[in-house]
Amino acid sequence: MSPIRTLLALSFPVFLVTGCPDAEGQYDEFKDRFNQLHPPGSGGEAGAAGSPGDAGGDAAVCAAPQPGEIDGDYLFALAAVLDDSKPIVFSAKVSTQAAGGGTQMHWVLQGLLWSDRKTPVGDPIDLPPFDLSADGAFDSVLPPLSIVGEANPFSHTPITAEVTLKGKFCGADTFFCGTASGNVTKPVPIPLDGSAWTLEKTSGGAYPEPPKINCKKKLALDVGTWK
Repeated sequence: MSPIRTLLALSFPVFLVTGCPDAEGQYDEFKDRFNQLHPPGSGGEAGAAGSPGDAGGDAAVCAAPQPGEIDGDYLFALAAVLDDSKPIVFSAKVSTQAAGGGTQMHWVLQGLLWSDRKTPVGDPIDLPPFDLSADGAFDSVLPPLSIVGEANPFSHTPITAEVTLKGKFCGADTFFCGTASGNVTKPVPIPLDGSAWTLEKTSGGAYPEPPKINCKKKLALDVGTWK
């Protein structure tokens, strides 16, 4: 594990535990160390691990899926650069429709229990539709995500995050990926720039285990191997 990964993996649970003594002071110290090792604009390990192009996918050979072509059930994994081996996972209902001569996409997310990655927890999150460009690219600023503690694999406490997803949907595939940026805003600010996301097709209610966490299809830690 790299020095920055070790630092972040050890530090992250501390700052997400509510009621932590002098949380702001501890976070300021953490932020200083983080910025020294991970200067702004340098990108994170998860982002750097993506496939060609910042958004993942092969920019030379890509066309957006046709409306209805990839509709169905998926597993959505949000792998924070703080420790991408333990992603926050959701089941995702994906639908597409024609809009403005192109394809528009809509997701409904359902958080899954961190300890088994299959039991629904919390309320569904209905995201606003977003448009795909002709080559399948998108850049979408999500509304603030309220994630219940049962879906948080780090401290198991509720968090709120402001996330921007960037990526490509190339044709009628069953695996898609890209980068994520933004911040955890509650209970304390935590940077997410350099994180990654993946979307894997599911069938019959069975989820891939362990899920892939970036465009290189790196696997998450096996479920049940941490507390």
